[in-house]
Amino acid sequence: MLVNSSYQTDAFVGTTLNIFQLEINHYPISFIVWNITLAILAIVAANWAAKIFLTKKKWFIKLGAILVWLALLPNAAYLMTDARHIIDYCPPYSYGKVCLYNAWMTLFFFAYAAVGWPVFVLALRPLKKVMTKYFNKTIGLIFMFGACLLSALGVLLGLVNRFNSWNLITNPLKVIKVALTYFSDSVSMFNLFMMFIILVLLYLVGEKIFINPKLNND
Repeated sequence: MLVNSSYQTDAFVGTTLNIFQLEINHYPISFIVWNITLAILAIVAANWAAKIFLTKKKWFIKLGAILVWLALLPNAAYLMTDARHIIDYCPPYSYGKVCLYNAWMTLFFFAYAAVGWPVFVLALRPLKKVMTKYFNKTIGLIFMFGACLLSALGVLLGLVNRFNSWNLITNPLKVIKVALTYFSDSVSMFNLFMMFIILVLLYLVGEKIFINPKLNND
């Protein structure tokens, strides 16, 4: 189910400024800046929510902070899906599906998408660590699994259905309605399951790679 929204990314980054009209293989540079900005906001939200959770503020304030973070977290994982643009860099009739003039784009789109891996880990780690410290390791692990599942769902809603984080505010009922289809349709369920498993593995491996071992003790 595709969704047409007046709040699509195009509406936010669309501008007459020439610098924002630059493209790489028809992919706007402004989209790259926008997507990375949203992913970085997920890290900021994670650290903010973690600090809020450890204060003596009311439970609903803590819950609100976590919900804001959860709304932004899929943006970090979504970056990795932009690796799909690697297959668009060259005309299909090119010999061996490799073209001379745009061959460099393979590494460009790979590097751009690869940013999403450490960003996803850094955007999830603060809350997982807080839950582990506040409760125990089991709760921290369950929280991580839940965050990965919701992130997988969020990524699919963005990738397949073209929703954005702010649609949770502008059109929450439609987001929920479409999200529920991922638990009823066999193809959608398989996509969700595989996305979830991959995000869990990426987080567990990435935590060992991108987090300072001295800071990795719960």
